[in-house]
Amino acid sequence: MLLLWVLAAFACAQDSPIVCTNGEGEFSAKFETGVTVTVDATKRRGLAERSCEAALVSGNSRLTVVEGAAEVDVDLMGADLGLGGPVVAIQFRKSELEKRTTYEIYSLKKTPQLLRILRGSALFSAADYKLDGKIDIRTEDAAAVDGFEGIPLRSFDFVPPVFLRFEKQKLVDVSAEYGQEFDRRIAALKAELDRAALSEFRHSDGMLATGFTMPMEEYRALVMVKIRVLEIVWAYLYSGREDEAWHALSEMWPTADMDRIRVAMLDARKRGMRNQVDEVSTSGPRRVRQLAVFQQAATPVGNGSVAGVPLKDNAMSLEGAESGGATGRSPRDLLRSVDSNPSAIYMREECVDGACSMTGRETVLLDLVVDDAGKVRSAKVDNATLKWPGVDALVKSVLRWKFIPATKMGHAVACEIKITAWLYQ
Repeated sequence: MLLLWVLAAFACAQDSPIVCTNGEGEFSAKFETGVTVTVDATKRRGLAERSCEAALVSGNSRLTVVEGAAEVDVDLMGADLGLGGPVVAIQFRKSELEKRTTYEIYSLKKTPQLLRILRGSALFSAADYKLDGKIDIRTEDAAAVDGFEGIPLRSFDFVPPVFLRFEKQKLVDVSAEYGQEFDRRIAALKAELDRAALSEFRHSDGMLATGFTMPMEEYRALVMVKIRVLEIVWAYLYSGREDEAWHALSEMWPTADMDRIRVAMLDARKRGMRNQVDEVSTSGPRRVRQLAVFQQAATPVGNGSVAGVPLKDNAMSLEGAESGGATGRSPRDLLRSVDSNPSAIYMREECVDGACSMTGRETVLLDLVVDDAGKVRSAKVDNATLKWPGVDALVKSVLRWKFIPATKMGHAVACEIKITAWLYQ
C-alpha cells in the first residue's frame, strides 16, 4: 500500500489542491517561532473580495506575500527544505488567465525572509516522495514545452517533470534519481505509438510543413506521432540520460531534420526550469534508506471544521481517533511517538475522477502516513467491513490533504495517524 501511493504521487502531483480560489477558502496557523501564516480572501475596506491574499505576521510586523490573486496555496509549512531551518512555501497565480504559478519560499524565523522564488510551471508540490528523509519539489517544465514546434501545452499528455532539491543552500535538479518513474511513462508512451503513422512520420520533413497537401485525418495522425516522439525523448532527456534520448530520437525522427530538432529541444530546456537551478545531478536511482515513521502523540490529532467550502455544499468534520492517554504507555511507545501531531493545512473532501464519497452520513476510521513535508503518502480505511459507494473516492481525496508535519525533538518527521472522519450532507 505504501509503495503504491508513493509511486502514484509521481503521476498526480500536478493535481495539487489549492487553499484559496477566487476568495473561497482560508488558512491560518501560528508556528512555534511566533510567525502566523494566513491565507484568506482579499479585504478592501473590511469587505472580502473575490480574490485571495497571503501574509506572514510576526508580532506587530506583517509581510504581505501577495494580494488580489486568483489562487493562493500553502504547499508546505514547518518542514526543512535544506535552507537552514523550517520554511513555508506559498504559490499563487495573480489572475485566472495566468498560466504559470509563482512559488515563493520564506523562512519561519522570528523575522521571516524570502529565500527563493521559482516560476515557469502550473504547480509545484514538495514532498518526501521516497520516504527517505529527502524532500523534493516536483514540478513540470511547462515553460519549455508550451508552444514547442507550434504545439500548445494542452496537446501534450506528458509534460516532462522536474524534481528539485536544496543541497548546501543550492537548488539542484535531481530528476535523474527518478529514472524508474520516467521509464514507466516511456513504456506507456511507446505503447501508444501508431507504428504505421510512425513510419510515415519518419519519411516526412519533421516540421510537417506540407501537412496541407494531405487528408486531415492523416495529418492529425502524424502530429500525434510527433508529439509522442517528443514526449519519449524528453523523458529520457529530463531523467539525465542524454545518450539514450538522442538514440531514441534517431530511431523515430526524420534523419534530415535530426540536427535541427536536437538543437531546438536543448534550447527549449535551457529556457525552462533548467534556467533556475544552480546545479544538475547526474546520479541515477540510488538505494533508498527508509525513513522512520513515528506514531502519533497520545493526545488526539485535533478537531474542527474543514476550511473552505467542499464541492456540492457538502461538509466534513473530523476529530482525532482515541489513542489513549499518556498513562499506561511504555517508554518504548513514548520514544516512538511524536512530540506534536500533524495539523491541517488542507482537508477538504472533493469529487475525484467524477466520483464523490458523500452519500449521506457515514463515519470512517482513516489510517494515514504523513511525511516530513506534511504530505499524505498513504491512506486506507480501517473499517475493514465498511462497504459503501464512495470509499475509493474518499481515499483518493484524502491523498490530496496537506498538513504541517509532526515534530520530534524540534524536527519535522513522518508520522502515522488515525483519525475518525464523518461526512454529511
